[in-house]
Amino acid sequence: MSICQNLHLSRRGSSSVYAALYFLPALALAHAVLGGLVYVAYPHLVLVLSLVSCAAHFAYKLDQSSKALLWGCVKDSRNLVILLGG
Repeated sequence: MSICQNLHLSRRGSSSVYAALYFLPALALAHAVLGGLVYVAYPHLVLVLSLVSCAAHFAYKLDQSSKALLWGCVKDSRNLVILLGG
């Protein structure tokens, strides 16, 4: 190998090291910020998704009267498990 080729190969390897020195701290910062956002928003997401799940469950019933919906929840164990979140 000539000296020119040797210098060119050594520069190519060092540029990837420098790229990692910029990329990895940025990735760690993004992970920390997004992880914190998920940590803070998780209870709200669970409540909203639970509300949507219950609304969708009741929307599929043919008889929409409150008495029929309540009786259907108590009568069928599958419906009770869905509504209690188990």
